Amino acid sequence: MVAAAHHVSLSHLHRVFTEHMDGETLASFIRRQRLAKAHRDLTDPTLMHLPIHAIAARCGIPRAPEFARAFKAAHGLSPASTATRHPPPRPRRARRRPLPEA
Repeated sequence: MVAAAHHVSLSHLHRVFTEHMDGETLASFIRRQRLAKAHRDLTDPTLMHLPIHAIAARCGIPRAPEFARAFKAAHGLSPASTATRHPPPRPRRARRRPLPEA
C-alpha cells in the first residue's frame, strides 16, 4: 500500500527503508514497535484486566507462542513476568480514627 502510493516497487521501499534505518529491515522495525506497544500495555494498570493473549493480538501478534518467544527475546522477561512485576496499585484503605471519649 505504501509502495503503491509512492509509485515504487515493494522491494525498492524495503531497500530504501533499510538504508535509512542503518540496516534494520522494515519487518524488524514493525516487530520492534509491536513488542514495545505490548510492553507498554502489559505494564499499564488500566489494562491489567486483559489476558496476555488479547494484548498480543491487539499488538498484531495473534499466536501466543510466537508472541511469548519474541517478547522474551526483546525484553528479557516473559510477558507473564512483566505483567506481574507491575501489579495494579491497591486502593488505599481509610484509616480508622479512634472515637473521642465522652
